[in-house]
Parts: sequence; structure tokens; C-alpha cells
Amino acid sequence: MFVYNPENFVPTDVLPPELHKFADHARYLLYKIIEGHIFNKINKKEYIPLKREYLIQIISKRKCTKIINCLKNSGCIEIDGYYIKGKKSYGYKLGPAYAKVKHKQIRLHDEKLIQRIKQFRTKKETEVKLDVYKHLQKNLQSISIDHQAALRTISQNDLSNWETSINMLNNKNWFFRTDDYGRVHTNITNLPTIVRQFLRHNNEKLTEIDITNSQPFFLGIISLNYYTYNKYCINLNTLPSLPLPNEGTFPKDLVKYIRLIREGSFYEYLVENSNLYCSRKKLKQSIFTNLLFGKNRFMKSSPVCNLFQDKFPSVYNVILDIKQRDFTQLSKCLTRAESSFIINRFIRTCMNKHPDVFVTTIHDCVLTTQTNRELIKNLLLQEFKDINLVPKLKIKNY
Repeated sequence: MFVYNPENFVPTDVLPPELHKFADHARYLLYKIIEGHIFNKINKKEYIPLKREYLIQIISKRKCTKIINCLKNSGCIEIDGYYIKGKKSYGYKLGPAYAKVKHKQIRLHDEKLIQRIKQFRTKKETEVKLDVYKHLQKNLQSISIDHQAALRTISQNDLSNWETSINMLNNKNWFFRTDDYGRVHTNITNLPTIVRQFLRHNNEKLTEIDITNSQPFFLGIISLNYYTYNKYCINLNTLPSLPLPNEGTFPKDLVKYIRLIREGSFYEYLVENSNLYCSRKKLKQSIFTNLLFGKNRFMKSSPVCNLFQDKFPSVYNVILDIKQRDFTQLSKCLTRAESSFIINRFIRTCMNKHPDVFVTTIHDCVLTTQTNRELIKNLLLQEFKDINLVPKLKIKNY
């Protein structure tokens, strides 16, 4: 079994002689910090929460505190010292002398430790209960990567901090986690976009099928549901056909908004019909930062939010209503809408109708093989037709 550590980390240099036999335990702790930064996309300056309850299942319960204190006192790790019972674990990060150092693969030799790690990983795998998640987990483990080409590309694009992530995928150190809102987080969801071209299934290159204007599109579904049924948080795997929006039954601006998100021209419309003189990229960033995910009190001072309110007042009111008590509620609703449709509806259909066809997700994006591109695209379009709202799809062959 292998882990990744800063190449300058030598456990016996920082542990006292009586703890030298626990060197692999120290290596594993540093690996969990590195893994946390990779798969949570957390800046290396930030702390990774690690539950003590988890640590003592793997690291020697008897020596855990001593090992952690030695690593802390020697500057190998830093701890935030902030703990709330039942709510927040202590946070860990690598010390300054190790944080920016290249990682290397290290073989573990402690058989008891290796056995505990294997048992814990097996337990985590069996905790994946939902059949559609198991299907995605199986498909993840069939992915490979053109290792050397991926490493060359990140080196050429100043992305060398992703080397460990690529190495982990190449070595089949699988990461699969679901969150409270139905999304799946894996080795591939956390890769930089530029590396996706090197992913393979049975040595075949992949195709990416993406929903144009995805977040505005799911906001449109939520808004239609809001004005039809007076509720906004929805489960799209059971959603029946939505009513066709027309100006006789829906606000005029909502009808226009729905037309734009179906055409995939939402951002272009805002750029062309404003005097903000900003690029599509900057306008989109402001939509996410200020309108969708920002606090209500800051929206009034945002030119992009004011523009959106002017063009789509009915949709703007939906946003205000959803966020009035908790500004994070909208992002949660959007994520639930996306995951319930993409995973619990679309992937479930793929699993039931074509169980042997490779398909996986990167949140609102679908990956399949180039051979099965048309099959998967048509299945996705049919699921949207079933709810009476079809977006524009972007297809990219790698």
C-alpha cells in the first residue's frame, strides 16, 4: 500500500526513538491532510478537518496524541486548535517547510496499519447504499489516464500542484464521496479541466456532454415550479412534465428567461443588453458570486444583480424569497435540483436501460465514450423532454 508525502518528510527525524516504529502512522496522517486538500479543492493555507474518532481507528489509539504532538512541535503540521463537539473537528495543515514541497509516493510497511486502512476503506465502500451511486462507483473504477501526457500538460501550464491527484488516479487510489445534496465527488470531479482529455475507458477517449447555461437553467426549472406549485426546492427525479410557459399564465419576463436558457443564450443576452462593458466571463462570475451565492444585502450594490432584476424581476423575486432566511439556501436548491435530475433520473435511466454502457458525471456534466456519444446524448435529451424543458447541449470530444 502506498501513500503520498512531502519528499522532504522523514518521520524518524521528528519522532523520538520510542515512536520510530510508528513512522508509517505519521506518514498516513500527513497523507490524509494532502488528500483533503486535493479532493476538497481547499487552498493549502487552509485547515483540513480530521475527526479524532476516525484517526484512532487507523493510527495507534495509544500513541495517536503523542504522534500528533511530535509532528506539531517539529513544525511538520499545524493545528487550528478550534473544536466544537459534534460540529467541528480540529483542522490540520502541513507546516511551512512542507506545504509547497513536491509529493512522492511512499510504500507503507506496517502490516497492522495497512490492514486497518483496508478495513476502513471496505467499510466506506459498503456505506454506498443507493444503487445509482454504486453504478457510478463501479464506472469510476474502470477509468484510466494517459499518465505521462497528463503530467507533461500540467507541467507546461503551471499546474504542477495537481501531480499527486493525477498519480493517485493512475495508481487507482479511488476517491468516491457523496454530499448532503446528492452530488458525487470523485477523482475526476476534482481534476482540472485541461486534464480530462487524457481520461480513458478501455483505452477509448471520452466525450463530454454539458448543459449550456446549466445553473441558470436549473434556476428556470425552480422558478417555473415556484410559480406553478408555490414551492421551490424540488426533486427532479420525480418531477412530472412542467407547463409550457406562456404570457397568459406566467410573468412575461419569466417566459423570456425560459426561452433564453433553452436557447443557451442567457449570458450573451445580458452582455448585449447592458451598459456594463464587461466580458461574458466576468458577467457570469458576478452572476454566481453576487446573485446566486451572495448575501441578499450585497445584491443591491451589484450592477449585475441590478441588471438581472431589471430584465427578469419575477425570477429575481424567486431568488430573494429563497434566500431571505438563509442566503445559502439557493445554492443548496440548485445543487439538489441538478443532482436529482442528472444522477437520480438520468444516470438511473442509463443504468436500467444500458447497464454495460460507460457513463459518469462531473456534477452537471456527463462523460461517456465517443462510441456511445449519440446514445447517451439522446437519453439525456429524452429525460429533459419528459419534463417539457430541453436545454442546449455542448458536446466536446477529447
